[in-house]
Amino acid sequence: MFKNTIRTLLIFLFAGLSFSVSAQSSEEVEASVKEDIMERYPGLGEFTLQNQLVRVVAEFELNDTSYTSVYSSKGKWQHTIYGIDPADLPAEVTDGFEKSKYAVDWEITAAEVYDTPSKGVQYRITVEKNQFQKKYLYFNEKGRLIRDALTL
Repeated sequence: MFKNTIRTLLIFLFAGLSFSVSAQSSEEVEASVKEDIMERYPGLGEFTLQNQLVRVVAEFELNDTSYTSVYSSKGKWQHTIYGIDPADLPAEVTDGFEKSKYAVDWEITAAEVYDTPSKGVQYRITVEKNQFQKKYLYFNEKGRLIRDALTL
């Protein structure tokens, strides 16, 4: 019985230490994310952070535009996305869309800038053929269609 009591105490002690270490690292990750956001967007006022354990999401407004930045659970920047008016798409992207197979029957319903550290700036265009067929089209800055993806 004495062995079981000691074993139980050790398990609780180890679990308690693990929890305090993870809570501390979570605070460090949030501090790192805050610092990175302030460097990327100088003069930014308020923003919200949501720590979702597997990632940290930062949301903020800049020049009347809503931004969402996503970071890994270790605080590494993964991507930032913000909406733009489809009429404000660069001419190269508009030209790329008009030359794609989606130009005929698909209508642009939304456009977003999708910035990633590995792929740079991309333009994510939401297109719709009918209420059941919707896709995301990803274009690079030169107007080349990189990929498409189904959306809900």
